[in-house]
Amino acid sequence: MRSIRCRSAVVTLGFVFPAISCAEITSTSRLYLTPEQSSHTVALSADKATRRLVELFAQRGCQLMDKRGLGPASVLLKFKGARLVVTTAMGNRYGTDGVTHNIGSVYFVSLRQISPEQTELYILGKPTLDGREVCPDKRSGPDAPGSRCEPVFDSVLGLSFDHMTGREEAETIKSIWLTLDIQ
Repeated sequence: MRSIRCRSAVVTLGFVFPAISCAEITSTSRLYLTPEQSSHTVALSADKATRRLVELFAQRGCQLMDKRGLGPASVLLKFKGARLVVTTAMGNRYGTDGVTHNIGSVYFVSLRQISPEQTELYILGKPTLDGREVCPDKRSGPDAPGSRCEPVFDSVLGLSFDHMTGREEAETIKSIWLTLDIQ
């Protein structure tokens, strides 16, 4: 079901002009990271890599929501967390309307054990709006296995739209890789 919340219009001299333009949010970390930048190999077993990722994502405000096997020696982890709350208020001489959105992130981490002490990781990060995962643009590649995305619309003039670009998720992924490299 598509729910578009930004149906505002201004009536001037009998003409209706749209006041707010809506757009579907489809950006993910893929917009900022190449497939090579989204993957990483660590000198850890899959179990140790999982424990380390749970710790690193928790430090960034994301909790492990799901863990499932994808086949022999492959696991998918799903992390989710909140980033900020944005309130947009619009008013006129008759009153004020406000909308509050909770903006967060969801990360899908695929782990594939290459050897007993080496694991390949791949992370896809997506913004969330009020807990709903955005559906990635089909041109950027398939969605993560197990994703429960739905079309998410917001005003292109709203403050939440600026925080739903996938850039924050890409920065988090880069920081995870840097932390893993240092340790």
